[in-house]
Amino acid sequence: MAQEVIDLTIEPDGFTATVTGQPMAMPRPRLGSHFYNPARNIMNAFARSVRDQIPELSTGILFERNQPIAVDITFYMRRPNHHFRGRIRGNGRLKTTSGMVTACKPDIDNLAKFVLDSLKGVAYADDSQVVKLVLYKIMDSEGECNGATKVQIKRFNKIVDM
Repeated sequence: MAQEVIDLTIEPDGFTATVTGQPMAMPRPRLGSHFYNPARNIMNAFARSVRDQIPELSTGILFERNQPIAVDITFYMRRPNHHFRGRIRGNGRLKTTSGMVTACKPDIDNLAKFVLDSLKGVAYADDSQVVKLVLYKIMDSEGECNGATKVQIKRFNKIVDM
């Protein structure tokens, strides 16, 4: 399934974007004839889906190298079929006994690394600019519950953000 931005809010100090699709963790580098990142194409698609929706990103990065940023990411994990009545996905078919919080794989730090590395060079110069990082991993409860990633990136304001 192609990733697309389904919700976008642009603010003076940053933006919030929700990208469809099961959140993906950053895989370990692989060794062939040289080391490579097996997720590079998926990371580029994620970054492209955000960049194409934000006009300010088409001319360069939003946050220059010396600007500290705060990042808030919510991972909406795809629900397994047994969370639905009759194991059939669809609106209104989610069992009321299905929980919201998940402690399953992938690890939240690897999910965050995928997003941060994907947006490096697109929204900000380097992920070392991130001075505040807030992460949530919950089960998706919208539509067919196929998962999404909501990313909020804004200029860090030490008075408000601490």
